[in-house]
Amino acid sequence: MKKIYERLWYLLLFGFLFGAPLLYFLLGPYLDRENYENRALTQAPELKLSSIREFPEAFEAYYNDAMPFRNYLVRADSAISYYLFHDSSSDDVIAGKDGWLFFTGEEGKSLEQYLGRKRYTKKELRLISENLMTTRDYLAARGCEFILAIAPNKERVYQEYMPDAYGSFSSCNTDQLLNYLSKNTDLRVLWLEEDLKAYRQEHPEELLYYRLDTHWNLLGGYIGARAILKEAGVTIPEPSALEKTKTEGSPADLARLLNLRNELLYTDMDYKLKDIPSPALEIEQEDGNTFYRYRSSGKDGRKLLVWRDSFCDAMRYVIAEEFNESCMVKGSFFTKEILEEEAPDLFVMELVERTEDYLKEFVLQDDASQAG
Repeated sequence: MKKIYERLWYLLLFGFLFGAPLLYFLLGPYLDRENYENRALTQAPELKLSSIREFPEAFEAYYNDAMPFRNYLVRADSAISYYLFHDSSSDDVIAGKDGWLFFTGEEGKSLEQYLGRKRYTKKELRLISENLMTTRDYLAARGCEFILAIAPNKERVYQEYMPDAYGSFSSCNTDQLLNYLSKNTDLRVLWLEEDLKAYRQEHPEELLYYRLDTHWNLLGGYIGARAILKEAGVTIPEPSALEKTKTEGSPADLARLLNLRNELLYTDMDYKLKDIPSPALEIEQEDGNTFYRYRSSGKDGRKLLVWRDSFCDAMRYVIAEEFNESCMVKGSFFTKEILEEEAPDLFVMELVERTEDYLKEFVLQDDASQAG
């Protein structure tokens, strides 16, 4: 009997070693090979004499990304972690309470902010302040207004769904920066948390961020857009006056990082806002990696240019409806040449708080000043 069991184990091992590759060869074109991670997968290394020592490590990294049935194995691991242990299999995702997922942020910045570990030095605060004032003055010399709008991280607004192990949020570099700019400059700075929390307090049954995504939903985006428009002197209806219809699903970027988007997608919800966008809005260009361009006849005559990140996606129609002409440029694609070509009357810089470090680098100024 013992020999029979041994032979069966050998047979199973033989079948796995030789059957799996054959099965992958036959079914390969029909298998899920999509990249669900926020990075480029490793490409096959070239075997060269000059890099022979590095080849084994490079090939191992490639094989880990390209191994047969990888997505199915990763999905199984994620499902076990999420459903059995209520944990996350990704370093980029935190499994919160009641099915909420949170993003740790680029290199953990979002989590560091939540824990209060992310702080600015006085030198960094002065640098950001000087960059923003220089930018404001550069734009003013060209007849252009400047507004800075900062969207809060999701875990700041919905901290009650963070795991108890992380404690409660107190303050971080964002609070430092807002306080410093308020005391030392006359910049027009919008901190959008206040409008979001005010609406939450009055309407606790309505969600403003997705449970499975790092962004705010269309209702949260409307609140953010309304605050920006109000600062620009444009009035639109209160969000409570909107006709809203609940819909299932969301972009679910965090569920995607867990390779569980298909399984979890319809456990999330969003809202369809009536008449947004309106039929009168002319969509000239929509490329999420570069430009959004719109026209809306008979509205505010100022030309609007928005330096944006992905949080602008939920706001773009609401904002574009109120200007005759608007252009919204992805921050990573933006250049000063684009600004000069567009020649806007109003420049809005919109970003989420976990990316505030970019303000240490971003500045618009004359070339002579930059060279100096």
